[in-house]
Order: sequence, then C-alpha cells, then structure tokens
Amino acid sequence: MYYQSLYFFFIGAFFYTTSSLPYGRFYNRLGGNVGMLLAYLFVFSYLGFTFFRRAIFVELLLAFFYQRTNVLKNLNAYVKAV
Repeated sequence: MYYQSLYFFFIGAFFYTTSSLPYGRFYNRLGGNVGMLLAYLFVFSYLGFTFFRRAIFVELLLAFFYQRTNVLKNLNAYVKAV
C-alpha cells in the first residue's frame, strides 16, 4: 500500500507541475505558489532519492514482524511436540 500511495502522489504532483496555472482564476484555490513548490520538491525527491521509492524502513519493519511471528509459530509447534 505504501508503494501505490507514493506512486499515486508522484503522478498527481507530476501532473500538477506540468499544468500551466499562471495566476489564473483558480490558481490560489489549488495551492498557488506553495502548492507548486511542494509539488516540485516531491517530484525532485521521488526521482532523486531512491530510499523514498525503496522504503528500507518499511522492509525492515515487515522483516521484524515476520521474525516475531515466525518465532511464535515455531514455539507453538515445539509446545505441541513436547
């Protein structure tokens, strides 16, 4: 879910940065200069820093939970054998 949501935000920021909204009627309602700056920063960060796309923290968290549940499964099988 992390990868899909991050990619969805990237596509949204990409389309927002490529749209031409030079001080139009709805420019300030859509975020104006701050929104454009954040969109450019997000696109730059997503393409420039690979740890946003790879998500090492999420992988480590999943490995930690897998290790904990695997210990519990093995402990349950050990208790049944004894």
